[in-house]
Amino acid sequence: MKPCGFCNYSASVRHSEPSADLPPFLCCLFMAIALSSFFGPRRPLPVVRMLCACVLGLVSRAACANPIDLDALVGIVVARNPAVLAAAAEARGANEDLSAARWQRFPTFSVQAESQSLHSRDPKASAGTTTALTQPLWMISGSIPAQIEGAQAGATARQARVSEVRYLAAERTVDAWWGGVTATAKMEIASRALARLTEFRSMMRRRVDASVSPVSELDLVSSRVSQAQSDLASAQASQRLFLSRLEELAGEPVGPAALVQAAASLEGSTLQAASALADLSDAQFAEWVDRHPAVRRANSEAQVVKAQAKAKDAERWPQLYVKLQHTTAIDGSRGDSGAFLGLQYTPGAGLSSMDQARAARARAEGATVAIEQQRREELGAFQADWSELRSSREKEEMLLPAIGAARAVLASYERLFIAGRRSWLDVLSAVRELQQNEDALATARTSAVNLVARIQLRAGQQAWQREGAL
Repeated sequence: MKPCGFCNYSASVRHSEPSADLPPFLCCLFMAIALSSFFGPRRPLPVVRMLCACVLGLVSRAACANPIDLDALVGIVVARNPAVLAAAAEARGANEDLSAARWQRFPTFSVQAESQSLHSRDPKASAGTTTALTQPLWMISGSIPAQIEGAQAGATARQARVSEVRYLAAERTVDAWWGGVTATAKMEIASRALARLTEFRSMMRRRVDASVSPVSELDLVSSRVSQAQSDLASAQASQRLFLSRLEELAGEPVGPAALVQAAASLEGSTLQAASALADLSDAQFAEWVDRHPAVRRANSEAQVVKAQAKAKDAERWPQLYVKLQHTTAIDGSRGDSGAFLGLQYTPGAGLSSMDQARAARARAEGATVAIEQQRREELGAFQADWSELRSSREKEEMLLPAIGAARAVLASYERLFIAGRRSWLDVLSAVRELQQNEDALATARTSAVNLVARIQLRAGQQAWQREGAL
């Protein structure tokens, strides 16, 4: 039997953990009702205490119970972000365009009704209807296959665009998350420095009152306290900014509890990040680049332009078709049916169709070159992130002994100041140096984890990407 995981009631009354089908607060409520029946109206105090504990637990943990983690937050963003939904709607529209293009291979049915000519003097002339069925010979004429190919490439390009938009939204979420973790870690560091300086100010005030130290040393530590308060306020503002970005991306409130939990486990996260990408080569980067959403989108767009060039080339040639036609007079006096093999040729104004075909081929060549440009950009981004990751890991290795030395120096300076062998300024400078080193370590650790997440995003190795969300 364990105390309730929701209300955390730790008095003598204990009950089992709530089941998966029963909300925790209902578990507490049912237990309170059972205890009220057991104790009766004469002994309500234990019941009241337990109800108070349950209510307080409900209020205090409503925002921080089961805080969301980064993977779950990214999953929400890539599924619900408006930019992703808009791109998905465009992809569905492209699929409908492909379906419409495929229907062009089928016959076209038409019905035409005409009245008697207003200027006709023929008494036998009457109004009639014409029903026609036209089948293009698309196996001979290349315009329809080119249009279908273009629609297929367009649908692929729109789907690749969805993947790219999801990737960009996930990247923004990862950057905002680890930016918020950095701010949270700096808040903790600034709070420790502020607490230490506040204690020093109280000690110095007692020394000034006892005429042991001058007033200027009290003013000095008071200014350092104000500086620490400014650092804390700046970190708090930064955390609020990143939380607002996360809420904007996810479309729902994101509490600071998850950032606090991530900041507390930074050391283990960096070790896991280091093992996740132990050693990478240019060949591995090149393989990942080919799977990058931006490169896939550039490839698809190049296929669209090439298909458009084929369609323009096909438009320069006549189009063959077979037509079945039946004409019927309204009064039923006569009718006519026939089958025709037709030839339709629309060259456009002058030689414009030839110029349009050459322009389409030039755009297709440009789109092919754009693929290589996109590959180079993404390869450079891979290499830059990898180089920065190694730099962050090296900074962490250098800062760990520096922080240990700074703590030892601060403890030594405190003792030496009491003995009169170190100045007050030396002690406060040691406090500042320790805070700066701890800030740098937190930045290096969050930067390393953030860069690992970015590299995995570029390589398509995140959980939502492996599950086929792309």
